[in-house]
Amino acid sequence: MNQNQIQEIQETIGYQFKNIDLLIQAFTRRSFAKENNCEDNEVFEFIGDKVLDLIVVKFLAETYGGEASEYTDYDEEDPDEFLSEYDEGTLSEMKSQLVQKKMLAHRIELLELSKYLRMGKGDKAKRADHQDSVKEDLFEAIVGAVAIDCGWDMPIIEKVVDKMLDPEAEHENDDDDYVNFIGLVQNWSLDDCGELPRYDIFEMPKGPYHLGGISSGIPVAGFTSLVQQYKSPTQYNCHLTIPSIEKRFGGFGYSEREARRMAARNAYEYLEENGYITTIRDEIENPNFDDSIGQLEILSRRGYFPIPTYDFAEAHDENGNPIWNCKCKIKGVKHITKGESTSKKDAKKQAAFDMLEYVLEEGE
Repeated sequence: MNQNQIQEIQETIGYQFKNIDLLIQAFTRRSFAKENNCEDNEVFEFIGDKVLDLIVVKFLAETYGGEASEYTDYDEEDPDEFLSEYDEGTLSEMKSQLVQKKMLAHRIELLELSKYLRMGKGDKAKRADHQDSVKEDLFEAIVGAVAIDCGWDMPIIEKVVDKMLDPEAEHENDDDDYVNFIGLVQNWSLDDCGELPRYDIFEMPKGPYHLGGISSGIPVAGFTSLVQQYKSPTQYNCHLTIPSIEKRFGGFGYSEREARRMAARNAYEYLEENGYITTIRDEIENPNFDDSIGQLEILSRRGYFPIPTYDFAEAHDENGNPIWNCKCKIKGVKHITKGESTSKKDAKKQAAFDMLEYVLEEGE
């Protein structure tokens, strides 16, 4: 691992190691350690796993809970207890979704960190760096290494996890009213120039709540609830730089996460208004019935939605001839389309074509 790679990793996770050996160890698989007589990252995986649980639980508690006096329907005669919008079971499910293997592997893939893994011959032969379990281990090992290096400074660890996992964006992305601008800008930058955007966040002097400055013109829906939840007078400015765009974008918020999201929103709106963003409509030149199955798969492979699934059911008409019914479903898309034909293939095409028309219309 050379100095350029080390610096790239540190910029990606938002943390500068005091002891670079710990960073290198976090990326060292057991197979490499055995062949080169050095320490591997397995203890870091254990530490990172536990630290990650704590950080995510803290995030959920702060986001969906607070003292009773922070809620608008608070009765002054009631004790100032801790209230949560969700029960234990729901919060547990939320936590599980954020720290599950696929999620951590997905984040490592987006950040392109697995390419720096130090692997032995066996790992290289089976392409271990492409496996979700290995990516999950790497995520946890990085968090564990940061925890050790910073002397268990929880605000520092929390910032690293926040940048690597982006829990609010990943969790709220299922909300119909939520747009993950941070993820959109990140993916655009990676596709355009192969580099991640840079976020510089500055804490502003404490003062009365106000809106304006660098984020003027941005709708402020959500700020009220944010202030109610966190009760923090600290304000933040974020400067966002995209390597291939000669323009700096700003954002303002009462948390670093909110400031970063606002800066990303500004940037995405600029990209969209100036023709940098390719829409889903641009991906398919001639949507048509005959090619609809393949065209849906193209959109899926390009990341617009998961791979479509098809369910078939066979019936018969009064003469005993087969009638095929097909349902097309896409995870995360609430609409289900149906096709019916004496031909199984045509039934599938009809379901696919109707779904294609739906996603193209929704994507406009």
